[in-house]
Amino acid sequence: MKTLLIILLVLTVGYSASVAQTRVVSREEAGQLKIDESELVRKYPPYWLNERGMGAINGFQNEIVKLFKGTPNPGFYLLGALYVNETGKIDYLIYQLISDHPARDSLRNAVKVKLTEGLAGWELENSKKQPYRFGYSISIGTIPGKGLNTVPNWNARRVRKGDSTLTTLPEATAMVDTAKVKRLFLNQLELTEVPSVIYRFPNLEELDLHGNNLTAAFIDAARLPRLKRLDLRENQLANESLTITPNKTIQILNIQQNKFTDIPDAVRNCRRLTSLWLGRNRLTDLSNKSFRKLRHLHDLNLYQGGLTALPKGVRKMRRLEVIDLYYNQLAELPASITRLRKLNHLAVSHNQLTELPRRMDRLRDLQVMYAHHNRLSNLPDQMVRLSSLRLVDLGYNWYTTFPPEIRQLTKLKELDISENNFSEFPEALLEMKQLEKLYLRGNPFLKKGLDKKYSLLLDQMKTNATEVYY
Repeated sequence: MKTLLIILLVLTVGYSASVAQTRVVSREEAGQLKIDESELVRKYPPYWLNERGMGAINGFQNEIVKLFKGTPNPGFYLLGALYVNETGKIDYLIYQLISDHPARDSLRNAVKVKLTEGLAGWELENSKKQPYRFGYSISIGTIPGKGLNTVPNWNARRVRKGDSTLTTLPEATAMVDTAKVKRLFLNQLELTEVPSVIYRFPNLEELDLHGNNLTAAFIDAARLPRLKRLDLRENQLANESLTITPNKTIQILNIQQNKFTDIPDAVRNCRRLTSLWLGRNRLTDLSNKSFRKLRHLHDLNLYQGGLTALPKGVRKMRRLEVIDLYYNQLAELPASITRLRKLNHLAVSHNQLTELPRRMDRLRDLQVMYAHHNRLSNLPDQMVRLSSLRLVDLGYNWYTTFPPEIRQLTKLKELDISENNFSEFPEALLEMKQLEKLYLRGNPFLKKGLDKKYSLLLDQMKTNATEVYY
């Protein structure tokens, strides 16, 4: 025990100096630093979507084990996610430490230092030249016989537990007080049909059937009069094989990763639907009429839908606030998208856009715009009128000169112009004293005389209370 504590104390030396430039953060720190993991998940698709094998994960895990030589006793688990950019470099390593060690605070510091220093400059092979992510679960040292063995198996079935919740068919069948059940999680049970037992629960509010083998699904909403959330993702459902009877209760519907080619008619029977997740389907039949009778929709997800064009009929969803078009093949956005006057979150990253619609100023409520990984080199003049914009991400585009429209967005708090082609530091940024976060990584000017030529300019940004990442 004493030996381990001495090692931990030695490891913590120099912690404050090394952590300043790292993007290695614990799960707790990620929350404190307001790192939006949901946005990271959008930016970095899972490794298997890019046909990467287990080699990257195994290589990473071996590297981690090397960092912690010896066999600490008691040992610990590291769980988390790794986010890798196009070059194979690690952008983010987010981890969670699980340990029964009595000196957990010292252990946390030691782990932080080891990961930060040990993985500095480390790269993975990335022949696809696309960002990706993967999760990991690694045991270090000698794990006690109890306690830590409760660490989750990330490949196993995952369920949420709590009051008024059932998670298995036997539980659902045996339940006597059916009126108190509000959530039924029957995910990943290899079901081939929707079990009739779901109708035993008149107060059911959430039904999760994701990750099964459903080729058809019939949901009689009249027998589930309080159902609000329905999750059918990761099945084998197609346009005509999903039936939901007319209802005014279902608000959130997730049908991602099935075999839909269009928005199925069953969706329109959910007359008060506010959130529709349809991503990871091959939406080859999407048309103007696809969006009819979706007037209550606030949130639409068409992530990785194989779209080469977005039908102009999208304008019919006048109450839409969020649209996610990540990972498609869109060369342009229809002008009609600017008719979505309530839109506040526009996510069009990882497409082939060369310009944005000219009348972007119509989106007066727009607060967040993710447009990284496109082919943009300018912005429409009218964007200067978007006074509500708080976050703009234009990273990984084709900009060579700083778009002057950005400078006039006086409420902008976060700007990402990483990995463009700025040969000089955009001095217009010095006027944007309201910026809280600025991302500059990967631009050519950073590779030449950073210390001499640009350090004063970067320091000036920092004196404006702008956190600069370069």
